[in-house]
Amino acid sequence: MIISTIIQTACFITIIFELLDIYKFLHGCKKVRCTVVSSKKIVKRKHGFLVDEYYKTRVSFKNNSETAKAVLRTSTFCPNGQQINCYYHTDKHIIFRRRDLRKNIKSSSLILLSICVLFVVLNSVFSLAVIGKIILDNIITIFTWGLTAVFFIIGTFLIVYAIYAIKSYKDKDIIKITVVVEDVIMKTTRDNENRQYSYYPIYSYQYNGIQHTVRSKTKYPAPPAKGSRKTVFLNKRKSSIVEYSEAGKSLTEGICFYLIAACFIAVKWFLITPLL
Repeated sequence: MIISTIIQTACFITIIFELLDIYKFLHGCKKVRCTVVSSKKIVKRKHGFLVDEYYKTRVSFKNNSETAKAVLRTSTFCPNGQQINCYYHTDKHIIFRRRDLRKNIKSSSLILLSICVLFVVLNSVFSLAVIGKIILDNIITIFTWGLTAVFFIIGTFLIVYAIYAIKSYKDKDIIKITVVVEDVIMKTTRDNENRQYSYYPIYSYQYNGIQHTVRSKTKYPAPPAKGSRKTVFLNKRKSSIVEYSEAGKSLTEGICFYLIAACFIAVKWFLITPLL
């Protein structure tokens, strides 16, 4: 009990310090209006596959009475003179857009904060066991059924989306088109000591006399050949491409979430309830 109290106190102190650290970072940021000076496309390849593509955008902005310059990473081309809202950290001298805020907060701080909060919550829940079996049983029941409901809702959403995607193939807004694989994006992830590779093709197609280029949302374990053709479905209303594999993947994930929800119920009935 004493050790648990000491650990919980340490977690509370850590949470306070980490929140103060994040607040200090946010407090040091000020909103600035940037003017685009130039925008250059950067393309990086590895083993012949596209691994990174972005625009190196140079901007200028007013920092107090002086004009400062900085470089931003943008996903689209920014013409010279375009105005962009950014945030500038006065101490660290970094500039970023609002959507890149997460990247500028230390990951170690967020991980440590999450671990401490999780321990405090779990320790508080189990500490309530001294109040009585009924309260603990109710808490576990609410917790179990809450998680079950969450996974059930997510599973239902994925299955409904899959059914909608399958039915939409016959919808009047959906047409069958042939696309050409123009390029392939390679993404790398680490699994212990091994590297895992996944591939996302970039399709080009022509519709109503206009040439379109779009990146597939479907991940492939092997790269499709450049220049190869594939039949997909185009949603004319949304201007988006739908592949069979997306509907199948959504259906599979929905069933998996249903199974996880069922596991929560089974654990509650057959393991936790007999022990209480």
